[in-house]
Amino acid sequence: MYPALFYLSCTKQLFNQKHSVPMKSHLSFFLLFLCLGAGFAACKHTHYTAGNLPKKQIQWGSGGGFVGKESYFILLENGQIFKHEPAMGDSIAEINSVKARVAKPMFKAADAAGLATLDFKHPSNTYMFIVQAGNRVVWGDKSHPIAEPVEKLYRELNELIKK
Repeated sequence: MYPALFYLSCTKQLFNQKHSVPMKSHLSFFLLFLCLGAGFAACKHTHYTAGNLPKKQIQWGSGGGFVGKESYFILLENGQIFKHEPAMGDSIAEINSVKARVAKPMFKAADAAGLATLDFKHPSNTYMFIVQAGNRVVWGDKSHPIAEPVEKLYRELNELIKK
């Protein structure tokens, strides 16, 4: 909207200088800028609900312990973050969101770590996991440490929910 106002003020100055350009032209340009501004303002990412989550997502969380409950989060490419906890029943609720430019590098890091095809299932009494493209990577057994890129991604994902 600001470019349109800037254009209008410049147009007024030009028009006052000996009427060198017809006002109809200026009005046309102003309306064009106004429509473009409205069009850019209308560009928004799809907002998902728990009932219509896209297939492309990263899930991460932890579980085990005395009770054996598992909690996890879901990150979408548009930056929405959802949470599932056993205490919430089988429901999933949106808890937070980050900018898409923050979320997309997480997906690139998951791809770079090979999470979609990595076969690593070494849980312990308590464990952590990341799921991408239907493949679940689980670790927690101290005698089978997870690769550093996966551990780093897990830490970065957890930082998103602390914000």
